Amino acid sequence: MEKNTQVDEWGFVIENSVVNRYVKSIYDVAAKSKKEKEVGKQLTMVADSITGLSNFRKFLKKTAFFPQYGRFLVEFFKSNSNLLPEVSNLFDLLLENNRVNIIVDICRAYSAYLDKLDGKKLIYLTIANEPTKTQMNDLMKDLKDVFGSKIECITKVDPSLRDGFKLQHRSKVLDYSLKSKLKRLRNAIRSENYEN
Repeated sequence: MEKNTQVDEWGFVIENSVVNRYVKSIYDVAAKSKKEKEVGKQLTMVADSITGLSNFRKFLKKTAFFPQYGRFLVEFFKSNSNLLPEVSNLFDLLLENNRVNIIVDICRAYSAYLDKLDGKKLIYLTIANEPTKTQMNDLMKDLKDVFGSKIECITKVDPSLRDGFKLQHRSKVLDYSLKSKLKRLRNAIRSENYEN
């Protein structure tokens, strides 16, 4: 099987084949016990909890090199959440295979897989400033016009964009941020200076 590598919405490089194998396995186990949606809710809670931590990327990367960080994370969720056996077993499996660092990718991919089965499209929107309620309603209307009525928009604010937004659906990213425009301008100026 060919191994595809891409960056997810949070900036992690993920191996699709590994993440997809875990997602398929989790889904198969959850389907046998008819708990696909419940597992999805818990995995979303796990991903949201982890991504809500400051420096979560750095922490997750450390779990690949320092298994004690992975053990700490697994034990934290097991002791502080009423995890379904399917989710608890996933944590144990990730810990055993030293793959706790891809837990967020697996959680997000599982959610996207359920949405795909339901015909829902998952859109990630990263914006520079918190939108008003009117702006968000207008944006959702526009997104529904483009993607259809079954969409879920996950929004996060990133002031480093300065102005504008980034929109991601699956592997397609549209970057209309001021940060991106300035970077392209800087690269154009640098290449112009090298040519002269």
